Amino acid sequence: MRYEIYAIYFYNAYGLGLMAYLARKSRLSFYFFLILLLAHAVDIIFYPSAKSGVIFLTALAIYCVDKSYLIKNRIAKIIMYGSNSSYALFVSHFFVIIIFTGIWNMLELSGFFTAFTMIFVVWFIVTLYAFSLDYFLNSSSKCNKVVNS
Repeated sequence: MRYEIYAIYFYNAYGLGLMAYLARKSRLSFYFFLILLLAHAVDIIFYPSAKSGVIFLTALAIYCVDKSYLIKNRIAKIIMYGSNSSYALFVSHFFVIIIFTGIWNMLELSGFFTAFTMIFVVWFIVTLYAFSLDYFLNSSSKCNKVVNS
């Protein structure tokens, strides 16, 4: 049996930003954020890299940003929408790639044109899924605001 440590790495690198955001909302999340931040600081001390430094500083910036920061500018809203969609794309692309890799292997496909077509179809589906996920999450958050008011 083989164990992978990538889950720990990905949760620390990518989950750190999410925990920084959630840390402002509950005490338990704050303590968990501090543990992850400490783990990341140890990683920076023993294996310094620009990537680790950026992840660390970004998490601190997310935590320190004032809660009342609102995006009012139209261009900023477009950038925010693109950012949210790209994050949804990042989170979901592994799933779609695994599905299409399974289809590729199961059907024993080969050839340049088939591969190119498969890449385009995967890209299209992942992008569509990312925009749909972003739209769904934004719609549900608006519904929660209406219900809670």
